[in-house]
Amino acid sequence: MTFLLQVTLVLVVKFSEIWAYSSGPPLGTCEYMVPHHSNNKAQTGESPYNISVYNSSYTAGQNLTVKIFGTNTFKGFILQARRTDGSLASPVGEFVEIPSGAKHLHCPGGDSKNTVTHNNPGKTEWNSRQFTWMAPAKSAGNITFIATIVHNYTTFWTKIASSVVTGPPAEEVVTTRAPTTESFQINKDGCGKTKSCYFEPESCTSSSDCRYLVTMKPVGDEDSDDGEVEFELSTTGQWGAIGFNSEKNKMPGTDALICTEVGGKVSVDHYKVEAYDLPPETKSLPSPASLVLDFGESSGGVLSCRFRRKKKDDIMVDLTESWHLVYASGPMYGDVIGRH
Repeated sequence: MTFLLQVTLVLVVKFSEIWAYSSGPPLGTCEYMVPHHSNNKAQTGESPYNISVYNSSYTAGQNLTVKIFGTNTFKGFILQARRTDGSLASPVGEFVEIPSGAKHLHCPGGDSKNTVTHNNPGKTEWNSRQFTWMAPAKSAGNITFIATIVHNYTTFWTKIASSVVTGPPAEEVVTTRAPTTESFQINKDGCGKTKSCYFEPESCTSSSDCRYLVTMKPVGDEDSDDGEVEFELSTTGQWGAIGFNSEKNKMPGTDALICTEVGGKVSVDHYKVEAYDLPPETKSLPSPASLVLDFGESSGGVLSCRFRRKKKDDIMVDLTESWHLVYASGPMYGDVIGRH
C-alpha cells in the first residue's frame, strides 16, 4: 500500500474549532462565531442579551461606543462589525478601547484589532461590557455589530445583532488577507488522486480562501520506503500543524510538525504533544536532518509553508505505517505557540 492510500484512509481528527478556553476562542470561530462546546447547541429562543450602539450612523474614522449587556450574566463573548450587504465576510473597523477581561482577536481580513473577545481566566460573571470601535478609513456602507455571548458552557447565543448603523456608500475594501504569491499557491488540484488533502471550509479552493489547507504527497519513488513526503500547509492562524497519533480522537502522544512565523521568519519544527494544553506540554524536539523547509511565507494574513521529510526517520514517526491525523492552528504570543 502506498503512502497516499494510507493517508487517505486514516481517520481525521479535527481540534481546530474547539472553544472551551476562558482565555478566548481560536481563529476557527471568526466566521461562524460558534463556540463548539462539545455537543452543546446554541439557544434558539429569544436572547437575554442586546448590543447597543450610541450612534445610528458613522463617518470614516469616527469612534462609536458599543455595549453588550443583558438580564443574564455572561462569562464569554466575541464581538465584531460586519457589512450588512454580505459582500465582505471579514470584520470591518477596529476596537480602539476595550475593558479589562477582554482582548483583541485578529480575524482574517482587515485590521489586526477587528474583533474583540473575552480573556477571563477567573471566570468573572459580567452584566455588561463596553467598547470603543473606530470606523475604517474607507467606508464599509451600512453595518451591524454581531456577537456570540456565553452564559456558561452549555448555554450560549450566537450572532446576536445590533440595529443597523448607516454609513456612507461602501468603497472598495482591500483586506489584509491577500492571495499568496502566484509561485506558491497551495490549491486542491489533484486532491484524492495525486495527493491527500484536508481543508476547511469545504467550499474553499486554495490558500487564498481556505482557513486551513494541508496537502501531502510522496516524492521520488512512491513505492520505496526510503522516499520522502512533501507537505504543503496554509492557515489564517499564526501557526499551523499536522500531527500523527496511534490512537483515535487523541491529542496527547501526537507527533507534530508545526509551521510558525516569528519575527518575519517562517520555520517548521518537530514537536511532541504530551497533553491537551499548549504550552508547556508541547515540547520542541531537535529538528531531524530529514525535515526540510523548502518555502515559507507569511503575507496578507496567511501563513504558508512547503516542507518535506523522509518516510522513515529515527526521531519522527514512521510514515509507512497508518496513523490517525490531527490538524490544528492558532495564535502566537511572541515566540510562544498559543492554544488553538
